[in-house]
Amino acid sequence: MPMTKARKIELSRRPFAMIFSASTERINKDLCGECGKPIKPEGFRDNESRREYNISGMCQACQDTVFVTANEM
Repeated sequence: MPMTKARKIELSRRPFAMIFSASTERINKDLCGECGKPIKPEGFRDNESRREYNISGMCQACQDTVFVTANEM
């Protein structure tokens, strides 16, 4: 499920957008905010991953890297 336009607008108004403007620009273009690869709805493993995309703008591969690394610490 792609990020809604309303959610993109909401993210662009947060302090995150000022600090990480390149990520916000990528998210607005339906790209991963982290790696810049195109977001494909079928690319997410489960509903939890799709929800996380709507929070962070990260694709499944970036989520796996961030959260696996965090869980291993």
